[in-house]
Formats: sequence, structure tokens, C-alpha cells
Amino acid sequence: MQEKVLGLVALFLSSCLYAVVLQTGVGRKLATRRTYVVVVLGVGLVLASLLVILTLEQVGWVALAFAVAGIPMIARSLMNELADEDKAKDVR
Repeated sequence: MQEKVLGLVALFLSSCLYAVVLQTGVGRKLATRRTYVVVVLGVGLVLASLLVILTLEQVGWVALAFAVAGIPMIARSLMNELADEDKAKDVR
């Protein structure tokens, strides 16, 4: 039980650090222009912390569920990004 609590504390501290990084110039650009990357990294932090709480197989299933749900959203973001770039080229 104690290592599970320590895992959650580590997750909280690493998430705080991640939030600070996202407040930097590069972090803000990344969060604005590539939101999906920021989300995937955040999910990765959570999945890593789950390794202390759940079995590796359980974490694998959770990761798979996030991937199955996230792939369509990331694809949508990438398609919109490409469409916006094409529109910007047409304006020039």
C-alpha cells in the first residue's frame, strides 16, 4: 500500500513539473500547436505511475484503451493541421 501512495505522490510531483514546463515558451507553443502531443505525454505519466499500482498486463490494457480512443482524435488533429497549412499556402 505504501508504494502505491508513493507512486501517486511521484505522479503528482512529476505532473507539477510537467505543468511548469508547459508554462515555458516552448511548452506554451507545444500546448497550443500540438495539443495531442501534450495529452499523450500526460497520459504517459499516468500510465507510468500505474505500473506501481496495477500489474503490467492491466497497465497494458489501459494503455491500449487510451490508444484506441486517442488515435481517431489525433488523426483528426493532424488532418485539420494539414488542411490549415494548405489554406495558408493558398492565401500566399
